[in-house]
Amino acid sequence: MTTRRSATTACVLMLLLLLSTGQASTVNAYKPDALVLHLWHLDETAGSYRDDNVHPAGDPRNVPLTVVNGTQGVESFYGFGNAFRPAGPSGASAAAPDAQSLYQGAEGSFTVEAIIQPTSITSGVQMIVTREGAGGNENRSFQLRITATGQLDFQGIGSGDGSFAIPTTGPNAFVAGSGAWYHVAVTCDAGLRQGTLYWTRLASGVEAANALGTFAFTGIAGTKLGHTAVGIQRRSNTNVFVGLIDEVAISSVAWPASGFLFPIEVGGVVALSNPSPSPGEAGAPLGVLLSWTGSPVTVDPRYAVRFGTNPKMTDNPQIATGLADARLNLYRAVGALKPNTEYYWQVNVTEKGAVHEGAVWSFTTGTGDAPGQLPIDEHTLHMWRFEKTTGPVLDRAYADPEDPDRLDLPEVVGDRAVASFYKCGHAFRTARTGANDVPKGASIGRSVPQGGYQGADGAFTIEAIVKVADLGGIQQIFSRENDGGTDVRTYQFRINSGQLEFAAITTQVTGESYKWNIPTDGLHAFSPDGWYHVAVTYNGTPGTTPRGGKVYWTRIIPGVMTANQIGEFAMTSDYAATHGGITAVAVHRRGGYRDALKGLIDEVRISSIARAPNDMFLPAEFPPTLQASNPSPADGAERVSPHTVLRWVAPTFADRPTYAVRLGTDPDTMKNPEIAAGITATVLDVNGLLEQGITYYWSVEASNGATYRSDTWSFTTYAVPVNLSGPYTPDADTLHLWHLERQLVNPPALSPADWFLDSAFPDSNDPTVWTDLAPVHGTRRDSLPGFGYAFKSDFLLGAPAGATSQFPDPQSKFQGPDGSFTCEAIIKVDDLVGAYANQGMRLIDRNVEANAFEFSILNGTLLFVSATMPNAGAHGRATIPTEGLHAFHPDRWYHVAVTYDGSRRQGKLYWTEMFSGAEQANLIGEFTMAPLPDGVTTSTILAFGGGTGGTYLVGLIDEVRISRIARGPGDFFFGPVPAPEPGK
Repeated sequence: MTTRRSATTACVLMLLLLLSTGQASTVNAYKPDALVLHLWHLDETAGSYRDDNVHPAGDPRNVPLTVVNGTQGVESFYGFGNAFRPAGPSGASAAAPDAQSLYQGAEGSFTVEAIIQPTSITSGVQMIVTREGAGGNENRSFQLRITATGQLDFQGIGSGDGSFAIPTTGPNAFVAGSGAWYHVAVTCDAGLRQGTLYWTRLASGVEAANALGTFAFTGIAGTKLGHTAVGIQRRSNTNVFVGLIDEVAISSVAWPASGFLFPIEVGGVVALSNPSPSPGEAGAPLGVLLSWTGSPVTVDPRYAVRFGTNPKMTDNPQIATGLADARLNLYRAVGALKPNTEYYWQVNVTEKGAVHEGAVWSFTTGTGDAPGQLPIDEHTLHMWRFEKTTGPVLDRAYADPEDPDRLDLPEVVGDRAVASFYKCGHAFRTARTGANDVPKGASIGRSVPQGGYQGADGAFTIEAIVKVADLGGIQQIFSRENDGGTDVRTYQFRINSGQLEFAAITTQVTGESYKWNIPTDGLHAFSPDGWYHVAVTYNGTPGTTPRGGKVYWTRIIPGVMTANQIGEFAMTSDYAATHGGITAVAVHRRGGYRDALKGLIDEVRISSIARAPNDMFLPAEFPPTLQASNPSPADGAERVSPHTVLRWVAPTFADRPTYAVRLGTDPDTMKNPEIAAGITATVLDVNGLLEQGITYYWSVEASNGATYRSDTWSFTTYAVPVNLSGPYTPDADTLHLWHLERQLVNPPALSPADWFLDSAFPDSNDPTVWTDLAPVHGTRRDSLPGFGYAFKSDFLLGAPAGATSQFPDPQSKFQGPDGSFTCEAIIKVDDLVGAYANQGMRLIDRNVEANAFEFSILNGTLLFVSATMPNAGAHGRATIPTEGLHAFHPDRWYHVAVTYDGSRRQGKLYWTEMFSGAEQANLIGEFTMAPLPDGVTTSTILAFGGGTGGTYLVGLIDEVRISRIARGPGDFFFGPVPAPEPGK
């Protein structure tokens, strides 16, 4: 049997003539044939589709498709003219139903075929050609379709069904985005009672259709009435074909594999088409999705992309290779582009080992994003900027709206027209009123796997900029949770009663609170007028050594170039990529809409790495200013330490201005003395110039040719409320107390024969209760006023040092019955490192190697280590403050303490400046551990670690007390100043 595509030489010449006049080439199209009952080329660009069979118009055997919904005139495969992109409700269908006898031979055989270019083979049921009418199966003939599971399917509706997997490998493989076209057919042979399904890629050299498989066929009654439809199920107006359809034919015979349209002409060259951005396009966004249409003549091609600013493509780098999809997200490959820049790009095609060089295309970017906004780079997984005031909040990390990884936020309830930080466009203020079931915030509204929110190693960064009215209550910044079990609870990043909190939910280390105090003084102190960058990072390293998570709170002001870390945390394990949760911004979606943010949020970015402090936000532009601004202490601040440091933010009117500072007690700051002039730093230490309980006024003059004076600011120092009447008096919970007051015959030198009396038992002769310290290797020095003398350990490497107990003691003498204890002292040290880096300075040492503990300063941290802690990651360790009320200075005295509650197995670390105005001890860290055994016996050493190491305390120590309970923060030296008695 001959094929139906053969054309005479005259026909070919006529077609070439048509090509020269701009008509679409149809060299591959079928010609009318007596065995072809219906032939729709679908070449028309508007109106009905003509039935190009051998019967004249008006003959009932001629069936035009007159009801058309979809896009007509789309370029088809080479040599087939135009194609059709169906749409609802009708696709392309006949005006009225007709009999099945018009669609099959006299004995009941037929062939249905078409060429198609589907977008996907798994996006749902897609009808190619159907014949179905109203009523029951008596008027349903057949469906030729693609199923949602990637099969080519024929439904005979009582006459036999066949369904076979569409190839995804090999020469006939479906490759999404490749631009390939496929011939599909079903043949039904009534004599053989057999049907066959075919799927064949259109390519050069193909001689016959590729059969997928056969099925039993019993025949369709010719009396069945049905609508003929292309690209839709006309019976229900559903299951639209997604893609292009062309060259639909129905024949009266069951054609063999060699009886179709093969071989075909393919146009000769491997050429890509439809580049996006279009060639020469101007004003392209800085995050571009490059896309193109693959050559239809290639089989399973792979693409390589060159990209850069050089018109000579060989000088531009190759940014991607081996691409199967005909698109590339430049955010992922090279990050954001430069504004107002012309870029050149080229896609080269590899097929069957041969490389085909593509054309060179170009486009020019526009001005791009607002300069203050967070950048989108190759590590950005999601980016929500809240620019639009209506519609979904767009995920700007993906230029292609069809990208399956793109997660727009369609549920948005709140104010979207409010201004954001300078040059950051709009921000978002969520609605706060209403019950928990009333929508608020911005949300995806469905659970999405965690894999789209972290890198392959489990690392992530969550960040945003916020401006909130206060720090009270729970205020969600970003959360991923929905109702259900733990597999849909991921995390919450939120403000919680003055603290920044990261609740890791299922991966939280037992005992970790994951909360850190938001600064209330210093450069990054909270103010309701300020904008802040907030972030949480995790580097994908589970466990407590090292601690892989960090949290940041940073005020957005000029000169701040790195994010300000306020805490760190550990996770027991990474999140599984399948872990679910509903993404929500500025609200909590689990159990309704709760804990809405009290203010504005913008620039929410999720990254696949743990970003470094200098790789986060920090806007590039700020409002122009002439004056110094943002004073620290904040204007009107109270309870300021008399040892404070003045800070301000430089104006932006000029580079490197100089400053003069006035400070005094007169509200008219010009009457106050000028305490500094000609300085270039934006900081001034006024330690020694301030008194307690006084309100001071100050201003800064900035000069660089012109001089601009700041506003007048004020602050009030705190009247020191600490009890300076003298040392501790032992109470019922005191186990040991060393005032370190030993009177010496030849001061200030101490003899090893001298000792420090345990003042908890001054009159006892029972060494089982007291612990005197002897020998002593050090010097007597003046302590804090009212506290007599302090102790300074000898400082000589290789020689004895510190003050050591006379006898080894059991641990039971140093803790309560449940294992609780408190160890404390007052100290003044030269620095926070000591004589030797990484060795630390011991405060109280009970030989941790002998299963007891040590309390020390190590590289700027307060450290507690016990033998019941399994590894370094479990140690109690907290950073000693370097700014704020309790900041370290070498000339000041500090109270240090470690407490342990044996019942709760919880420990706490305190660091408090003795002249800071504190009413209670200042908590800086927490830890967990198992209690120490009562029977462990070892010596006690103050101001040294034992042995001959370099663990001397470089400074002074005094008033060392050990208690049987975990004392509370108000149970130390600190308390309010007593009110004066009447008449005094």
